[in-house]
Amino acid sequence: MKRNFDRIIFWLLGFLAYSNGNAEENSHLPVKKWEDLAFASHPTGELVLDVFRPSDSKKRPAVLCLHGGFWAKG
Repeated sequence: MKRNFDRIIFWLLGFLAYSNGNAEENSHLPVKKWEDLAFASHPTGELVLDVFRPSDSKKRPAVLCLHGGFWAKG
């Protein structure tokens, strides 16, 4: 069992080291950004969001990040 675990860790670390090469290459793509857009009103204030969109008009997959609101207490 220990031997199999060592093999998995070895291959996982090797894969991570190999796949990390292109991270810097794509990190500076031009984007349009809209920050603090109000989408709802609440007695304690407005609820806002940030939108980041590629500058070109090519179709791309979207990433939507949401949280449940308990970052302040949970």
